[in-house]
Amino acid sequence: MSRPISKAIQYSLLTFFLASTSTAAEPANLAAGRLAYAACSACHLPSGEGVPLAFPPIRNRLPAIAASSAGRDYLITLVLKGISGPMKVDGTAYNGYMQGYEAVLQDDAISAVLNYIAIELNDKPSPAFTPFDAKEVARVRAGLKSSLSAMAKREALGLE
Repeated sequence: MSRPISKAIQYSLLTFFLASTSTAAEPANLAAGRLAYAACSACHLPSGEGVPLAFPPIRNRLPAIAASSAGRDYLITLVLKGISGPMKVDGTAYNGYMQGYEAVLQDDAISAVLNYIAIELNDKPSPAFTPFDAKEVARVRAGLKSSLSAMAKREALGLE
């Protein structure tokens, strides 16, 4: 049985990787997003299909949610703070837990993983998708002390 990597080691590896892969030619930083997605894939699977009745699918979902500023705020909050409790996704009920990554991932890593999910785990190209960036994540992170939880934002968006 393998032991989980500590948050300090995860943070160090991601910081090193992000510093060595970020380029102006790749604003979405998909390589860094792929690396950060490794933590997500334990539950949502490498394909993003999720595990029925346990972990919801995220494949083909992000561009539509990210089309509004409230949706983008929700997605960033979700990665930062995590979420728990009952919810429906594509008509299927889930009642689980997703940890938050605010203490582990820097803003550029969070924007990279969201871009990776939206671009690489999306079967239909979405030319209207605007990539996330570290400044957007920093803005949401700074406002979290007084903002709604991820679940409250999800409910406000009427997501299923």
